[in-house]
Amino acid sequence: MLADKSEELIAMDSTIKAAEERLQRLSGDEQTLQLYEAREEALIEYTSSISAARRAGMKEGVEIGEKKGEEKGERNGRIKAKQEIAKNMLSLGLDIESIEKCTGMSVEEIQKLNK
Repeated sequence: MLADKSEELIAMDSTIKAAEERLQRLSGDEQTLQLYEAREEALIEYTSSISAARRAGMKEGVEIGEKKGEEKGERNGRIKAKQEIAKNMLSLGLDIESIEKCTGMSVEEIQKLNK
């Protein structure tokens, strides 16, 4: 029943019929089949290597991003710590020049905290 319907569809469309005839002709040739299988295997290997390279690239990108994020976080943490120390020193009444020497912050940065 299914074979009859397939044959009807093939007979209705000349493009499908031509493709079916070509498939029948090529599938009977052992050398053509070997070439086809070799090509299919090469395509599978190529796709696999592209996928592996993409995964490796994404992993490397994540690692680089995490490292940069950690570095930025550490830098921001050091800045905030200096600011807190400077605020505490200001609240104790220490002069700006002493705070500058202790924290390494600029006079302008310290004055902004004092406002």
